[in-house]
Amino acid sequence: MAFNGTQHFKGKGIINMLEKHGVQFGADINAYTAPDETVYNLSNVPSKDEQLLDSCLYVLHDWSSFDTN
Repeated sequence: MAFNGTQHFKGKGIINMLEKHGVQFGADINAYTAPDETVYNLSNVPSKDEQLLDSCLYVLHDWSSFDTN
């Protein structure tokens, strides 16, 4: 559900923003659920783009706060 929108990224905003920078949903933007946890992952984000890194911190913040729609 966290990929379907958060406080700062409505709808598919997370996926759309990251895919514009070459980060692929499924490979680099992913999650898994175990019996006692759900883990969200962002990988291969271009680290030289400070604005993009700042946006990724917002994504992680929203996910960790369970702050959806």
